[in-house]
Amino acid sequence: MNNPLVSVVVVAYNVSKFVLETLESVKEQTYDNIELIITDDCSTDNTIDICLKWIEENSSRFIGIRLITSEHNTGITANRNRGNFAATGKWIKHVDGDDKLLPSCVEDYVKFVSANPTKDMVFSPLSVFGEGDLEFWRKLVYTNFEYIFSLRPRDFKILSCKICLFPAPSLFINSDYFRKVGGYDESIRDSEDWPFWVKTAFRGAQFSYINTPEVCYRISSFSLSQGIGGKSPRFREAMRLIEKKKLDYMKQLSFLYWLEGLLAYKKNMETIDSGQLFHI
Repeated sequence: MNNPLVSVVVVAYNVSKFVLETLESVKEQTYDNIELIITDDCSTDNTIDICLKWIEENSSRFIGIRLITSEHNTGITANRNRGNFAATGKWIKHVDGDDKLLPSCVEDYVKFVSANPTKDMVFSPLSVFGEGDLEFWRKLVYTNFEYIFSLRPRDFKILSCKICLFPAPSLFINSDYFRKVGGYDESIRDSEDWPFWVKTAFRGAQFSYINTPEVCYRISSFSLSQGIGGKSPRFREAMRLIEKKKLDYMKQLSFLYWLEGLLAYKKNMETIDSGQLFHI
C-alpha cells in the first residue's frame, strides 16, 4: 500500500530540444517503483529517435517502459488520454516533454496519498524556468490552494467555472478515478485540463494539494498556451469550446447562475478574440 506502482507519462510533440532533460528528471526520481510511458503525437522532428535511444540505454531503471506513437497529429487531449489509459500504475504523474520533475516529486506525492488514501487528485505549486520574464510567470502560476479548498462545495463548483483552478503540470491522479470519469474530453482538441477540473468538481472528486513545488514548468516561446500569448487559432478555438461547456455545468447549479454565465459569454469571447490569453 505504501509502495504503489506509479506511471509517469511523458507527453511529447516536437520536443527534441528538451525531451532528454525531461526523461533524465524521471530517471533521477528518488522513488523506485515507476513505470515510464512516453506518448508522442506524430512529431515531425527527431523526438522519437531521441526517445528510442534513451530507452535503450535506460530501460533497466524502470519496472516497465513503453513508447506510444500516433500515425497523425491528434492534439493535446487525445495524446494525454493515450498515455494515461495505457498506464498500469495505481497513480499517474504526467509531465510534458519540455518540463521536468523535481527529484523527490513522485516520492512526495506517494507519501501524501498513502496518508490520504481517499484523494482522487493532488496538486502542488510550480517552479518556473526557461526564457522571458520569469518573475511575471512566478506570480501568474501561483495558486492559492488554501482559499480554494476552504470553499463550500457549491462555491467550489462556481469558482471552477470562472477560472482554471489548478496548474495542470502538477497533477497526480488516481488511475482508477481517471478511467471512471472517462478521461479528458477529446472534443476539445487542444486544452484538456480546465474542462477536466470542472467535470470532476461537479462529480464530487476529492482534490487536495501539497505545499512544496514538485514540477519545473518551462516558459517557452514554443508553448501553445503561454509562449504565444494565446494568439494561436487552435488555442482560441479550445477556449471557445470550454466556454460553451461551462454553460452546461452552470445550468446544473441554477437558472440565474446560467443566465449570469450567458451574459458573461460575449465578454469572454471578446477576450478570446483579442488573443490576450494565458492558460496553464
